Amino acid sequence: MRYTSRIAIVSLSAAAIVASAPAHAHDPVVNAWPGDNATVKEFPGELKIEFSGEIKKDFNTFALSRVSDQEVLFSGEPTVDGRYATLDLPDDLAPEAGQYRVGFQIVSSDGHSTKGMTEFTYAPDGQVAPNGDAQGSDAGDNKPSSSDGSSSLTWLWALGGVVLIAGAALAMVGRTRQREALDAHDQRTREEVPGGEK
Repeated sequence: MRYTSRIAIVSLSAAAIVASAPAHAHDPVVNAWPGDNATVKEFPGELKIEFSGEIKKDFNTFALSRVSDQEVLFSGEPTVDGRYATLDLPDDLAPEAGQYRVGFQIVSSDGHSTKGMTEFTYAPDGQVAPNGDAQGSDAGDNKPSSSDGSSSLTWLWALGGVVLIAGAALAMVGRTRQREALDAHDQRTREEVPGGEK
């Protein structure tokens, strides 16, 4: 039963690695206006993002670009109010129907830099967006796909650690079972040989 306890220890170690991974995320996006993947009929006058923690002021940047040609239409430092960051857009953008990306880089509550993006589609009345969807969805339907830039790396490290630990556990179990099988074989051999150990 020795290998059983070892497996339990290894499993607990792997679980601890996975459980600790999200702790490295730095104030990911909670909501966005326009909502991530939303379709709007009126182009927004401002870009607003809510984060999970109160972000620090200064050294924050928002950038609005077209997805089709990656051209940056406007960028600037957003106004920070607790967990919210807002960037007012100029009136002379003259946007065309299509997909737009809101890229951001902010300083999270723990002092780390967080990068990410959200996207929305602009489909004014009478025009069809490039994806063929002319139906406007609620601009506040916020399902942001952006996240902390270090989260994916954290999960990759965690996954790698779990794989290594699992491999070590399998090797340990194999060696233990092989030893037990050899011990059992030696015991049977001694019992079968006259005068062998009892």
